[in-house]
Amino acid sequence: MRVFCLTMFLALAAVAPAAAQLPWDGTTSLAPDSPESLGISILDPGDGGNFAVEGMWRRSPAPVGFGLRVGVGENLADDIAVYGGVDLSGTILTPTSDLPIGMIWLFGAGASVGEEVWAAFPVGLSVGANLESEGISFRPYIVPRIDLDIMSGPGDSMDLNAAVDVGLDLEFDPSWVIRFSAAFGDRDAIKIGVTFPQIGR
Repeated sequence: MRVFCLTMFLALAAVAPAAAQLPWDGTTSLAPDSPESLGISILDPGDGGNFAVEGMWRRSPAPVGFGLRVGVGENLADDIAVYGGVDLSGTILTPTSDLPIGMIWLFGAGASVGEEVWAAFPVGLSVGANLESEGISFRPYIVPRIDLDIMSGPGDSMDLNAAVDVGLDLEFDPSWVIRFSAAFGDRDAIKIGVTFPQIGR
């Protein structure tokens, strides 16, 4: 049902009179063992726009299941743009008490809509650690990835682009997590948000 709702959202957005689009995967925000959660973030899309607000939902900790996101923001021309996407992932390395490092593969599919339709398909690895100090949980991670970008419209194109995300999740209380992430390379974005694991279940 949620996938259906997301598909409908994108279909309706495709006919909206937005003037430009933002990258739906400005940052992947996907660490190994990212918790099930419902969250909201604000981001600076870098070269893609001025400002955006993004909602994310995940029912199970990564890499189980999938994650959904939708966003709305302002592009560099000060016009409103909308986007949405889904991510899937799988285990490569499971963290243990002796080696608290995990690694997962990830794949995403989504689109943003404006003057053109911009579909993006990121593929990459997420490597991170689960650390704890004085009751605070830290989850640093890094995500090298490649994006297949397809532009459909007056300037049709298909390109492969590379980016690296770095992120940090801070959990002061089991009921909420602060999330930071940034992308470098062919994606250029900074994101900060908060997620609520108990609501995501």
